[in-house]
Amino acid sequence: MKSKFVKIYGRVQGVGFRSWTKKKAEEFSLTGWVKNCEDSTVECEVCGESKNVDLFLQSCLKGPLLSLVEKIDEKNIELKKYDFFKILY
Repeated sequence: MKSKFVKIYGRVQGVGFRSWTKKKAEEFSLTGWVKNCEDSTVECEVCGESKNVDLFLQSCLKGPLLSLVEKIDEKNIELKKYDFFKILY
């Protein structure tokens, strides 16, 4: 199990990135949250099986159809327990 904090740069707002991220996280049985930031990035925390977190991050590099991910910064964080994956507003 591991937890990661992720910041995603590029064309990631106004393209359905948060709802896509939630769907992907649920596909990989991950918990956590995702939100838009004022600097036009998207941030999220994901928690779950190490392999699934890695697969999720690989998917985020592609993103939904209209997005254009330029880079992803990620860092390991203390393991957190969430009940589900949610979109923060």
